[in-house]
Formats: sequence, C-alpha cells, structure tokens
Amino acid sequence: MEPNEQFNIRRYLLLLNKNKRLFAATAIGIMSLFLVVSFILPRKFEAKSTVFIERSIINDLIKGMAISPSMEDRLRVLQYTMLSRTLLAKVVEDLDLNPNKADTRKTEELVLEFQKGTIVKTKEDRRETDLFTVSYKGSNPKIASDFVNTLIRRYVEENVASKREESFGATRFMEEQIAHFKEKLDKAETDLTAFVQVKGVRAAGQGERRAGTVRDKAQILESRLADLQLRYTDTHPDVVRLKAEIVDMKSRPSSERFLVSEAGASGSSSIEETTAGRDGRRYSLRGLLPEDKAKLIALDRERESFKTTLDELAGRLNKSELSKQMQIQDKSATFRIIDPAIPPDKPASPNRVIIILLGIASGIAGGVGLIVLRDQMNSSVRSVDTLKSFGLPVLAVIPRMVLAADLEAQRKKDLRVYQISAVFGVFLGVMLILEAVGYSPIDFTLDQMNFGLADIRGMVRKVL
Repeated sequence: MEPNEQFNIRRYLLLLNKNKRLFAATAIGIMSLFLVVSFILPRKFEAKSTVFIERSIINDLIKGMAISPSMEDRLRVLQYTMLSRTLLAKVVEDLDLNPNKADTRKTEELVLEFQKGTIVKTKEDRRETDLFTVSYKGSNPKIASDFVNTLIRRYVEENVASKREESFGATRFMEEQIAHFKEKLDKAETDLTAFVQVKGVRAAGQGERRAGTVRDKAQILESRLADLQLRYTDTHPDVVRLKAEIVDMKSRPSSERFLVSEAGASGSSSIEETTAGRDGRRYSLRGLLPEDKAKLIALDRERESFKTTLDELAGRLNKSELSKQMQIQDKSATFRIIDPAIPPDKPASPNRVIIILLGIASGIAGGVGLIVLRDQMNSSVRSVDTLKSFGLPVLAVIPRMVLAADLEAQRKKDLRVYQISAVFGVFLGVMLILEAVGYSPIDFTLDQMNFGLADIRGMVRKVL
C-alpha cells in the first residue's frame, strides 16, 4: 500500500471487481467448508419429559398427626439422585444397552455418556404442585426417548420404595425402643418394690387421714385451733404450739405435700413428709435414714422417667404407623407424567441454519479480507506522485494496452465465475431453506447409502 493513501470505498470496490475470481474462490471454499462441517458434526436428538408432583390434601388433614417427607427436600436432591451411577446403571440394564453384562467398562462408558447428556430442571409452584423436566440428547432418537421414560419410571419406583422402607424402618425402630424402655421400666419397678420391702417403707395413707397441699393442711390446723380456743385460753401451750405450726405451714412452698395423721386418743396431730409419684403412689419417708430417703426418691424418679419416655414413644409410634400407611397407599404425593418423551423427528443439534449463515458471512468476510491483505502487501508503484516523492523525474506515462481478444477472454472467465457463484449460491440457498423447514435430503441420502458418515461422526464425537 502506498504511503498517505486514505480509505476509498470506490477504490476497494474496483479492487474487488479486479480480483473477482480470487474473491469467489475464497468465499465458495469457506462456505463449502462450513457446509461440510455442519454435516460431519454428530447429530444430537433431544427427548424430553415433564412430570408433576401433586401433593395430596391428606397432608393438610393429618398435619401434626403423621410425619410426611418434605417435598422441598426431594426436589433439592432430585438432580443428584436421577444422575447417580446406581440409578443410571439400572436404566442401562433395563434397556439392555450392554448385552455383555460382564463388560463393566462398557457400562461405565454408557453411564458417563448419559450423565453428560441428561439435564434435570425443577420448578416449584405455589399452588401445592411441583414440576420437573428431564431431557437427554443422544445420537439415537429411539434410545433417547426410551432412556428418558425409563429413567423417570425407575426414579419414581426407587423413590416410592425408599420412602416405604424408611417408614417401615422408623416403625421398627420405634417398636424396638418401646420394648427396650419397657424392660427398663419393669426393672425400675422391680428395684423400687424390692427396696420398699427390704427397708420396710410404709405406704402413705395407712392410718392417715389424707394428703394434701400446704393450703389444705393449713385449713385443717386452723380448724383444730378453733376447737382448742373454745376450750382453752390463748396462752395454753397447745394453742401456742398450733399457732406456730400454722405460721410455719404458710411460710412453706405451696407445691410441697404433707400427710396429716392421727396420734392417739388425745387428738394431737403430726406432720410427716412423703414422696409421691405421678401415678399416685406415695411412700412415707418418716423413719428413714437420709441415704435411704435419697435412694427411694432416686428409684421413684427413675421409674417415672422411664414411664414418661415410654408414653412419648407410644405416641410417636402411632404417628409412624400412620405415616407408614400413607406411604403404602401412596397418599403423600403423586407423580404424574403429563408429557412423556417421544422419539424426536429432527436433531436438536447441530443447528445447520446457524452454521450455514455463519459460513456465508465468513466466506464473504474471508474473500474481502484476502483481497485487502494482498493489496496491502503489494509494494509496486501505481501513481506518478509516488515516483515524484522519490525525487525522480517522470518523463512519460505509458497506458496499459489491452487487445480485443484479451478482453473477450477476460469476459468469458468472468462469466464462468458468475455462473459458478450463482449455481453455488442457489444450492446454498436451497439447503438453507430445507434445513429451516426441518427436511435434510443430504442426511437421508447418506443414511440410505450407508456412506460411512456414522463412523466419521463417531470419531468427531470422541474428539469433541
């Protein structure tokens, strides 16, 4: 390119016209390359299925009565579960894709291929309905659709079976724990009974009038005080002592329990502490050593603790049993396949329309770029001003002499270039239209001729 030469669109158009054969050859070559690549790339057929998970209204009716698995937890691990090696290996076995069962390497290759080509998407709906879709892209449309349908069927079966097994396992666990704590409760009852018999502990209420709270005992003492005041003065020792007992009684916590017993014909009363269990069983602590009192209270508390735990386990067992029945009868949630996968008619990839359009744009850009690059690298002198800039005298300018025969030959060559370009353009346009409407005669022809294109695509697939 000559120095100080500015961009001139007219000049480049003339340059393009002058090098039309180079432009056409370059553009056609690049477009042909894109077209060939679009047919060499392995075809991928996409099969897709949509599944609804409908939550049962029973979940709301028995809320708090049974334990139902969380649907959010299921959807959170849905993708990992469906793409797990264990589940995919079962699908491969169901479809009999590996006749040689001993060839574990082939099974692993199929599992990896399915993991790469499978997409699981979830969508949560506020209307108590959850949706997920499963899609797979493969080279065989029949296998693609069969794989998606089998994968969903297998997942539903495995999901239901696992939830049932989980419910049965929970029930068995609760029953085992109930039996375990029943043994502990029986042992605690035996130990308490043995201690009472050995120590000669007297059950509260034998020879006693009744047991009550601080308020009850205070009322009884006040009634006796009134009787004594009718017979004696306020300075009588029994009246003074009973008043002191009433004051002491009212100063004690209201939850403390006492026994009031009769002490002979004199009508005097005494107060003794007792230990009382939740089942109403009470033992008098009067006359016991401090360590025996502590032992008796500890044994009674241990028995009550086991009994409370046993009651709670029995309630949870009822919930577990109800949950198990829900899983057995499939009342918690229902999987509905509303859109099963069908063998696709046309491949999802490669998108030949896009590839052909990119080829056309790349061909035009490549042809123009090559001509401009060639012009940039041309160091020949093409103007008088360039010679003058070197300080050389210009004596004359000799125009190019073109013969009529040369012009005719050039015209025929240009006509041939136009014809080839027109034919190729029509062919490319027809291919573009056919691919846009979903009809590929080249694919059909190659498949019928068994041209070996499948082997080429297989090699390309391994490279990619």
